[in-house]
Amino acid sequence: MRRNGWSGMLGSTVASWIMVCAILAVPLQAADEREADEPVFSGPQVGEPLPALPVQLVLAEDPTKQVDLTSDDADSPRLVVFVHVLTRPSVGFTRILGEYAASRQRDGLKTAVVFLGEDPTELAERVRRARHALPKNVTIGISPAGAEGPGAYGLNRNVTLTVLVADEGRVTANFALIDPSLPVELPQVLRAICDVVGGQPPTVESLLQAAGQRPGMRMRSREGTPRGEQSKVQERAQPEEEAEREATQPEAKDRS
Repeated sequence: MRRNGWSGMLGSTVASWIMVCAILAVPLQAADEREADEPVFSGPQVGEPLPALPVQLVLAEDPTKQVDLTSDDADSPRLVVFVHVLTRPSVGFTRILGEYAASRQRDGLKTAVVFLGEDPTELAERVRRARHALPKNVTIGISPAGAEGPGAYGLNRNVTLTVLVADEGRVTANFALIDPSLPVELPQVLRAICDVVGGQPPTVESLLQAAGQRPGMRMRSREGTPRGEQSKVQERAQPEEEAEREATQPEAKDRS
C-alpha cells in the first residue's frame, strides 16, 4: 500500500513538472519565432542618403591609395557590397553579383566591393590572395575604418554581406544578408539593380553558366557528396574556387 502511495505521488509530481515545462515552452517558442521574424538592419535604409565612402584600393597599382567612392558622379546609380565576413559563400555570391553589375556599367552603374576587418594589413593580404575569385571591372577596396566600416553607414557586423543599391545619391534597396543564398537573395538584388538601370534581371542559372559553372555545383552544398565523386568535383574546380579556398582558410582557423 505504501509503495502504491509513493508511486502515485511520484507520478503526480512527474505529471506536474511536464505540465510546467509545457507551459514554459510556449512563450519561449513564441519568442524564438518572433526573433526569427524580426528584420535585420545594416547600413542606410531606403530613401536615406548614401554617405561618403572612403576606401583603400588594395588591388590598385598603388595599394595604399584611398579614395571616396561617392565623390565621383554622386547621382549615378550604384551598387555597393560590404563584405563583413570573408568566406567561400560570401565571395561566391559577391563574384556572381559583381560580374553582372560590371556588365551594366555601360548603363551607368558604378559598382564597388568593400571588405571589412579588424586588421587592415591582414585583410589587404587576404583580398589580394582572393583577387582571382573576385569580380572583374569593379572597384575593389577595404575600409580603413575597420570591422565596423564607416561610422556614417551604421553597418551591422553580425551580418555577412550588406548590399546597397542607390540612385541620385539615395539608397533605393538594402539587403542585410546573414547567410547569402544565390537562389534566394540574388534574384532580389538583381531586380533592385534593374529597377534603377532598366531591363529585366537575368536568371541565376544564366549567370552561373556565363561564369563557366554548372548551376547545381554552386547552388547546393557539397556535404553529403559520395566519396568517389569528391575527387571529380575537385578536378572540376575552377581557379576562382581555388582562390576562394586559399583566401578564406585563415577565417576557418579563426572560427575553429
